[in-house]
Parts: sequence; structure tokens; C-alpha cells
Amino acid sequence: MLLDTLPAPLEDGNSADAWAEFRVSNQREIRAYLGSLLDTALPFKISARSGDALLSCLWGVDDVHNTLSFAADGPQPVLNAILEGGQATAVAYDEHIKFQFSINDLALLHGPQGLTLKCSMPLAVYRLQRRGAFRAKPPTRGGPALRMSHPAHPGLAMAMRVLDLSTGGCGLQLPSDAPPVPEGSRISGVRLELDGDTRLTLNFEVRRVSEMLDGEGQPAGVRLSCEWQGLTGPAERALQIYVDNLQKRRRMMAKRPT
Repeated sequence: MLLDTLPAPLEDGNSADAWAEFRVSNQREIRAYLGSLLDTALPFKISARSGDALLSCLWGVDDVHNTLSFAADGPQPVLNAILEGGQATAVAYDEHIKFQFSINDLALLHGPQGLTLKCSMPLAVYRLQRRGAFRAKPPTRGGPALRMSHPAHPGLAMAMRVLDLSTGGCGLQLPSDAPPVPEGSRISGVRLELDGDTRLTLNFEVRRVSEMLDGEGQPAGVRLSCEWQGLTGPAERALQIYVDNLQKRRRMMAKRPT
């Protein structure tokens, strides 16, 4: 599970790990991401192995010496814990994207700006979708489908159109001829077909039932806003990859000349 409040348990470097699809190891790409985080002055959370954490921001990216500099305006005990740990984890958010990387060779320096936490350039940066922060809209044709039995009528099988999707949940369109599904319904063993090769068996809770409207404000069906329950690591990674690929394709389409 990727928590917003804690660094995810990821491995760094070139070793195989479960989140390898989201690991950026190309140094040019890493510097581009770090440069963007520097320019936007986004806050960082630097966490020591002990659990102590420092709220900071990126002050400098030194391409010549392959180092980073962070503001170190924090309690001395926290700074000591970060330095004594030998390694720390840096996390920052750029809108819906979570950036996480390990920092090593830590040193506390005094400079014109005040105390600075200096470290070596990371060997890898993980670029992760924030859980539940963004729901991608799949294409109307050829998009994913969700198949399930009606909670009140187990013998009634339904194929649901997926309106939006994230690692936190999904929006579904209830078939026009289906009986109502009440809020709070917990439904197990639903089958989500992302594409021809990826099929997931999931559980969810219906958090909200609302009326859909068309472009002219006329009723256009019923929407079920659902939250995944007990999502496993492999299923979350599959959803993460699908949503990330959707975003990439939409960005490429937006860049095409009209």
C-alpha cells in the first residue's frame, strides 16, 4: 500500500523489486525531475530510519559534484537522527504524482542560507501515483469493464461500464435495467478486465450513488462511486500501471499539433 503519510517500502538501485515499473534510473531523467521539484519549491518530507522526519525543501542540484542540498531548518534531535541513520528517504508531491528516493552520504553544513543538509545524487527515483488522488477516465470504446453479481440478486450478472479508475477506487455506470444498488453495499469477487491480458478479482464498497446527467442536463443513468477494499500489492501495481499509461497517452495526445 502506498501511504501518503509514510515513505513506501521500496528498494533503491538496480536490484529487482516489485515497483520496478515506476523506478527511474536514467540520470538525465532524474535530473530533469529534480530540477522541476527545485523550480517549484515543493515541500519535501525527509524520513530517517528511526522514523524521525524533517519537513524541508530542495535548495540545490549540483550536477558537477552530483549532490543535492536541502534546507535543514528543524529540531536538532531530528537532524541528529537523520545524520546518524546514514540513509534517509525523501518524499515530495507534484499534484497527483509522488516522488520518492533514498539519500545517502548525508552531511550538515553551515552556509549563507543557514543549515543545509547535503547528500549524494540518488541512483533512482520512484514516480508513483498518489493513492486515490486522481482518477483517470478510460476511453469509451475498448476501455475496461467490470463484471459482478448484483448484491441483492446473486443470480443477476451485470457488466458495468467503468467511468473512471484509480488505485483508490472507481466510478461505475449502473445498467439501466438493473435494480438499484444501495450506498454502503460491500461487494466481493468482482472481476475487473483492464485489457485482454489483465483481469483482476477485487472487492469494493459503494460509497455514493448519484444521478448522471448528459450535456443538456438530462438524466443519463446512475453512477456508483466505489472504494476498493483489501487491495493486494499485485492488484494495486496493475491498477497503477494502467492509470499511469492512460495519463501518458493523454499527455501525448495533448502535445500533438491540431
